[in-house]
Amino acid sequence: QVGVNMYSNALGLRTLLGYAYMDMASSDEDLMRIVKQIGVVSPPGQEDKMLAEITGGIFDPTLRPPGNYFLALAPLGHAALRLYVSRYLCERPLQASEFIYRVKLALRQDELDTAAVAFLLDNATAEEASLMQGAREQGDSYAFAFECLLGDLALRLPYRLHQIV
Repeated sequence: QVGVNMYSNALGLRTLLGYAYMDMASSDEDLMRIVKQIGVVSPPGQEDKMLAEITGGIFDPTLRPPGNYFLALAPLGHAALRLYVSRYLCERPLQASEFIYRVKLALRQDELDTAAVAFLLDNATAEEASLMQGAREQGDSYAFAFECLLGDLALRLPYRLHQIV
């Protein structure tokens, strides 16, 4: 049952991961150690096996289409991008209202579309371009594809995320 304790735990976990992610003294190895310890990362296909076991075989993992689940990656990418934008803006003290305005301005869809197209043309690896194209084939914007890429990189290659953002 969702309640105050679960909400408080979620906020604490988000704060811990955000701090470990942005802290200069912390490394990607530290972050991965924390994530593995709390069970956020598991071997590929582990969740499908567990769900098949829980449902008594009703859920069949072999019927799942291959590829990424982009709707799950986009919010993570958006959160990672928001952290980087906030970190950049915090280098110079701002009024709270000015800070919120600038973060919202930087995360507008047209801004992300422009950044995504420029990244795709200039800096994307073949694998990154493929992931973004897969997200675009879902019928969504370049901003959505870029957020999916950032979410994927936050999970798999945090150092590459640092290079991009």
